Amino acid sequence: MTPQEKQELKKHLKSISEILVRNTPKEKLKDFEGIELAIREHFFEKINLEIADFFFINSNPNLCGKSQKNKKYCWRQLKKLLQDSRRNYL
Repeated sequence: MTPQEKQELKKHLKSISEILVRNTPKEKLKDFEGIELAIREHFFEKINLEIADFFFINSNPNLCGKSQKNKKYCWRQLKKLLQDSRRNYL
């Protein structure tokens, strides 16, 4: 990642963080544990799937073959893996 890309990423992450903090119940922001759990919840419920979707669409186009059925199956498998990882971290 170039220094410019790092700066751009940091800028976007700050904007995302501001939105997520505004949409986090105040009682979850009272201590470190609550903040950590809020971050994890936001990550797994909102951010993770969006990033995975982008990678899935823009990565290797032949990853799942050309048929729409195969692509839907692959996406379901990816979503299941992400949901399983969510259970391990929350």
